[in-house]
Amino acid sequence: MRRPATFEDIAKTSQIQSEIALAFQRLSELDEKAARSFAQRMLATLDFSDGSIESGERKPRSETASSFTAVRDYLISVGNAPKTKPQLIEATGLSEGALHSALYTEGRGELVFAKNPAGGKLKVICLKDDVYQAAKRGN
Repeated sequence: MRRPATFEDIAKTSQIQSEIALAFQRLSELDEKAARSFAQRMLATLDFSDGSIESGERKPRSETASSFTAVRDYLISVGNAPKTKPQLIEATGLSEGALHSALYTEGRGELVFAKNPAGGKLKVICLKDDVYQAAKRGN
């Protein structure tokens, strides 16, 4: 039986996760092919035999990678259909803080925020048309 996590365990785990994320970001900047290979090896060490990755469950992401890229890629994959923040969080696996950074810092000037046609307080978000068209062309 596993012992309960102590504060020290949690702090050390968090520190290790941060170090790995930073090292992976550096690796991806230096050699994208090597980073992809490393990511595949990391996934292979985890047991996803239950199909959790393919089932549409929230996918873990390194938040040191470009959060806006994750949002942009997702919006492109759904034909730039407007989405709410909770929908973007669920689809990309980003935390609320990372999504906020993606929307209001990294993606400033590339996104449209509009009133939700379904009503309610949540705004919907999509790419500006020129950004979407350029991304579809691969620019």
